Amino acid sequence: MKVLTFAVVAVLAVLAAGCSGKDDGTKVALGEARGDVAVVGEPGQGTAAQISYQPGGGASGTLPGITVVGSGTARAVPDVADWSFGVQSDAETASAALKAASEATQRIIGALRDEGIAREDLRTEQVSLYPRTTDDGRAVIGYSASSSVHATVRDLGKAGSIVDAAVQAGANQVYGPSLRVSDNRAQ
Repeated sequence: MKVLTFAVVAVLAVLAAGCSGKDDGTKVALGEARGDVAVVGEPGQGTAAQISYQPGGGASGTLPGITVVGSGTARAVPDVADWSFGVQSDAETASAALKAASEATQRIIGALRDEGIAREDLRTEQVSLYPRTTDDGRAVIGYSASSSVHATVRDLGKAGSIVDAAVQAGANQVYGPSLRVSDNRAQ
């Protein structure tokens, strides 16, 4: 326990020695280091950092420590678009409605593949089945089945022809585009 206490006191002493509570008017330039303070980033790109040492509890009763505050911005142009292509089919029986929706979905997927959408950029979003009833809700008169396919379009110049192909293949529900950057970690 004494070793741990000594280690904590030693670390605080080193921090106190490297961080003066005085403001002597000196500034640390971008990319420059002084003592325990270093600020890095690209000049003029909104990168900022502030490191300060607070020696002793302040009026709010906080413990001594180091506070680090930073901010930055990143800008990027979207390079992919996400679309949802769906189909709804009505039939007298549940199995007929599901079969019709499935066949239409397969045609939509085929059309999207023919337009150059990679298999890994296609996925089923939803499949649903529900009864259709009379106006008073007392009798089932048929079933509606729907399904949708999510497509990631990586060539934005082909978006129009891709939407046309999906609609010609039977998509009667189109949602999108949702634009995004393919690799947002780089920002």
